[in-house]
Amino acid sequence: MKITKIIIICFILFTNIINGENIKLFNFANFLFEEGDYYRAIGEYKRYIFENPDGKFLKKARYNIGLCYLRAEKWEKAEAIFNELENIFEKKEKECVLLSQALLYMDKKDYTYSNFVLEKYSALYSNSKIFENAFYLKGWNFIYIKNWIKAKDEFSKIKINKELKDSSDEILKNLENSDKIDHRSNLLSGLFSTVLPGAGYIYCGRWSDGLISMLINGIFIYNAFMAFKNNDTVGKFIYGIPTITFYTSNIYGSVVAANKYNEDEVNKYISSLEAFKINLKFEF
Repeated sequence: MKITKIIIICFILFTNIINGENIKLFNFANFLFEEGDYYRAIGEYKRYIFENPDGKFLKKARYNIGLCYLRAEKWEKAEAIFNELENIFEKKEKECVLLSQALLYMDKKDYTYSNFVLEKYSALYSNSKIFENAFYLKGWNFIYIKNWIKAKDEFSKIKINKELKDSSDEILKNLENSDKIDHRSNLLSGLFSTVLPGAGYIYCGRWSDGLISMLINGIFIYNAFMAFKNNDTVGKFIYGIPTITFYTSNIYGSVVAANKYNEDEVNKYISSLEAFKINLKFEF
């Protein structure tokens, strides 16, 4: 009888030691994850899973591996893990996976599919306490595709979560200035350079490109004009073709410069909005 009790006590102590070591292993992986040492964290999570196929933190470890790949910008690996977990997780765990998937596709700049995942999420979790995260993510997806009106609509739906609401309120204030983004007309830019080579570049704030274009085109136009004036057959060929090439390139380049200017201004505006963006974490 005493021997039986001793065996039971030893078994319990041994189990507690093993469990204690497993918890330490999982916690160490979490520590690496929070420190941003994602690849080492992945190794420790996998080690925990291998040693504890029925462990208490098994689901969490698998999910965190996906998050590690997400934050390390290994999109394909994160996507594969989240897709697998979506099919085997239930309830709260699946909810976090869907939101993380939406964040993944946003980071990949696949904003359309990110919204598709969020629609799927909304159909399943409309009564969830963290449901407003879907509005927040949709709002950012619409910002990135430059649909300011729909972005406003999504952010304005956030009413309960204080952190999300504070961020959304600041974003909404700044979205009111979306019509004030500086803009250059590519048509005007092309017309300016048609009349005066290089003027379109200057209109777009690219003074050095404009002055260089003005100088080069001026030289070739002058020489081509003199060649035609003097009926210089060789000069017509030498200066005529380059003149046409540089002149048309100057017009095309000015149109491109206007498009690039507008794109840069929009990106600056989006960057100013990102100052109010919060990093979302979905945990179960």
